[in-house]
Amino acid sequence: MAMNRPQKLGLPTKNVLHLQGPPKSFVVHPYDARFARWVIPAWQKNPHAWYKHKAYSVHWMRKQQLGSRFNEPHGYEPTFRDPALLSHAALVRQVYDAAEQGLEGDKYWRQVIKRITQDRDVLPVADLVILVDVLARVSKRDTFLMKVLSREFIDDAHKMTFADIAVVLNAYAFFACHSDTLLEALGARAVELMGEDGLPYDPAHFVPLGLLVTSWAKFGTVAEHPLVELAARSTLRMIKDLPLSELQRILLGMSKMRVPLAKERLTVVSESLSGRVEGESLQTLSSLMRGLSLYGAATPEIRRVLSAQVAKQIGERAADAAAAAQSIGSEAAPFPAGNDAPVALVHGIHAVETSPDAEPEPIVADEGVLDEVEDD
Repeated sequence: MAMNRPQKLGLPTKNVLHLQGPPKSFVVHPYDARFARWVIPAWQKNPHAWYKHKAYSVHWMRKQQLGSRFNEPHGYEPTFRDPALLSHAALVRQVYDAAEQGLEGDKYWRQVIKRITQDRDVLPVADLVILVDVLARVSKRDTFLMKVLSREFIDDAHKMTFADIAVVLNAYAFFACHSDTLLEALGARAVELMGEDGLPYDPAHFVPLGLLVTSWAKFGTVAEHPLVELAARSTLRMIKDLPLSELQRILLGMSKMRVPLAKERLTVVSESLSGRVEGESLQTLSSLMRGLSLYGAATPEIRRVLSAQVAKQIGERAADAAAAAQSIGSEAAPFPAGNDAPVALVHGIHAVETSPDAEPEPIVADEGVLDEVEDD
């Protein structure tokens, strides 16, 4: 069976480790690599699935007999218990903590993937959203898990919030796992939650909205989907307080899907930048310039303001690098090398309480007042 291999981007082969085990493959890769595209076929009934499940259950019961029942499975990590011994709430908290601490043990994450695969039918959809987001954060892709989870997300799409949809689409886009049925189900749910005029004004929608547009564009979906127009209306409604980091995601996502934006909407976007670019990151400023230029909305005034901020950021970085080089007595590059993530993950959308008595809960957006937006 052919193994899913990440595309090399100028990296030596020794930096990519492949671990394969039937019936699926597990790939560990550096942050600079991208996953190969994997298409998830539509679900079909398997008449042999019950017999396979029965054989696996008998094998598992034999392992739990008196000879090995009191021997706990090895967790492979001294600070974390074996995922097979945890309750569902404790599993989510421990996996969240492991990602926060930057745990990279392959055996531990394979145990986590195995536990999620086994209990996917009984885990709440909110917990599945958190777990798949954590796996995307630590870059652990398992194609079989993404396939079976797509069925769960399709069946429970009516229980998902707008933030849940954005997180799931981001994880599947990051792992390059494409499922037409999943996109159809989540897109319909997102349109239902947005309503006829888009999302109501709510700061809790800022990050999910930017992430949804970015992820939707990565799948190569058509711009004629109602979700795209509703996202544009929602952006205009929140434009005054929408962070520029999310605005640049929306602009680049819209341009990637070749969505035509009316001149009036682009004027509103350009006017919203006045007095807000001070202190923004270099990546945000350059992305804003690129997004506005692709739509021809970068006026000379906007170009002057953004260019001045970009030059200021470059000067500050060069000064910091020179000061650091002088302090250690060696020359340093003006731009220190860093690991830029291939996509901006939103692991923080779902905050997991790490206290032992608290249950992880997904964010539920409060209903706000719907501001009227003039249609073009």
